[in-house]
Amino acid sequence: MDNTTQCNAIFLEKPKKAFIGSCEIPKELKQHEVLIKMLSASICETDLKIYDGSIKTKKLPIIMGHEGVGKVIAIGDNVVSVKEGDIVLIDPNIYDGTCNLCRKGLTNLCPSGGLLGRDIDGLFREYIILRETNLYRLPSSIDLNIAPLIQPLSTVVHAQKYINVNINDVVVIFGTGVTGLMHLQLVKARGGFTICIDKLQSRLEIAKKVGADVTLLSDENIERKILELTNEEGAEIVIDAVGHPDIAKQAIKILKPEGTLLQFGISTKEMQLPMYDLYFKEIKIQGVRSSTPIDFIDAIKVVLSGKVDLTPLVSMVLEFNEATEKFDYIIENKASIIRPIIRFT
Repeated sequence: MDNTTQCNAIFLEKPKKAFIGSCEIPKELKQHEVLIKMLSASICETDLKIYDGSIKTKKLPIIMGHEGVGKVIAIGDNVVSVKEGDIVLIDPNIYDGTCNLCRKGLTNLCPSGGLLGRDIDGLFREYIILRETNLYRLPSSIDLNIAPLIQPLSTVVHAQKYINVNINDVVVIFGTGVTGLMHLQLVKARGGFTICIDKLQSRLEIAKKVGADVTLLSDENIERKILELTNEEGAEIVIDAVGHPDIAKQAIKILKPEGTLLQFGISTKEMQLPMYDLYFKEIKIQGVRSSTPIDFIDAIKVVLSGKVDLTPLVSMVLEFNEATEKFDYIIENKASIIRPIIRFT
C-alpha cells in the first residue's frame, strides 16, 4: 500500500539551476502534525543567495523557500492550536524545543536549529506537513500577497526589542531593502527621526514614501552629513540592515556617546572596528538573530495595528509555475524589485 502522495515543488539542483519536480507527501499525519496547502510565498535575498550558490545548503537537490502562508487541510492527533480551514503564517525556524535555550523561549538560538529551504526542504511546494508549533493563525483581513512578509517582519520586531527608541531620537538605517524599510516604519511608529542610507536611489525613493525623514546615498560623505544633521552630536542608534563590514566602522564614528549599533545584517567576513572610539564613547553593539514564537505573534499585531505597511514592499506577483524562470531576472533587477511573491493555484 502506498502511504504517500505527490505534489509539485521548486527544487534547486545546483547553483542557478532550479526546476519544478514532484515530491512526496505522507498520507498519514503524526501527532501534532498539520497538512498545509501553500497559498503564497515570498522570494527573499536568502533564497536568491541559495539559488546563486553564495549560501550553501545542507543537501542538493533541495526544495527552496522559507517565507510563506498556507491553509490548513488536515490535522493529526492532539493538534489544538489550529483547525481545518485556518489560514496560517509559517515559522521556518527548526528547533528541538527541549534544550535550555528553547525552554527559555530562545528558539532562535537552538544549537540544533536550522531553516526550511536551506537545511531541509522548504516552502516552495504545493503542500507541506509541519508541526503545529510552527504555525500562527492569520485573520482573513490580511492580504495573501503581503502575508508572507510577516515572517521577515518578525525578525525586525525581535531586533527592535533590543533598542530603546525615544521620541525624536536620531536613528540611522543602513540599507533600504525589505527589512530596512520595515525597521524604518517601526522606528517611525516609536517616534524616532530616521535617516536612511542606500546605494540605490530607487530604494531611497521608496523609503521616502514609507516615511523616511532624510535619505542619503551611500557614496556621499556619510560621517560628515550625519554630524551636520545632528548638530555635531551624532545619532542615538544605528541599524545595519546590510551587514557589510565597513558599515560597523562608520556606525561607531557617527554614534553619539552611549549610542547603540544594532547589527541586524550579517556577513561572514571579519571586520576591524575603531576600538578607541568604541571605548571613548561607550558604544554598545547588539547582535540579533532571527525571531522567536512571541515575535511572530507580535509581528501579526504590528501589521493589524497599521504601524507597518507591507504593501509597498511587494513589487512582483508570480504564479507558481513561472517562478523558476524569474530567479535570474529578479537578481539582475534588484534596483527595482524589492520582494516578489509566488501565488499557488
